[in-house]
Amino acid sequence: TVGVMSITGDYNFQGGILELNLEEAFAGGFDTYTVDGNASLLGDLEVSLLSGYVPTVGDSFTFLSASLITGSFDELFLPILPGSLEFELFVDSTTATLNIIDASVVPEPSSLLLVLLGTVSLIGFRRRGK
Repeated sequence: TVGVMSITGDYNFQGGILELNLEEAFAGGFDTYTVDGNASLLGDLEVSLLSGYVPTVGDSFTFLSASLITGSFDELFLPILPGSLEFELFVDSTTATLNIIDASVVPEPSSLLLVLLGTVSLIGFRRRGK
């Protein structure tokens, strides 16, 4: 089953396993951890899919929130997803989110071209400035 855990004060996940159960991609459909202090991520993350749940592209699970998150998970234990779907872990200073992405999707050529043109322009601008 999924649940909500509220932790008062700081929490150190060092050496432990943070279990994350996913049953649906909406509030209440996955485990959440709320730390009202700081959270240190030095353990492992183990994700389980419950009740036959199969994530789809765009599903997102913000499973951890804290005043400040430091460190990173030592190891991720993730279930295999169908096709080219993959889990993507995103951790910022106050939240940790697991996203479902399509690994076969590559940036559009026009996006790559804009990045290339911007880089070339910056190099040219720097050379002219010297």
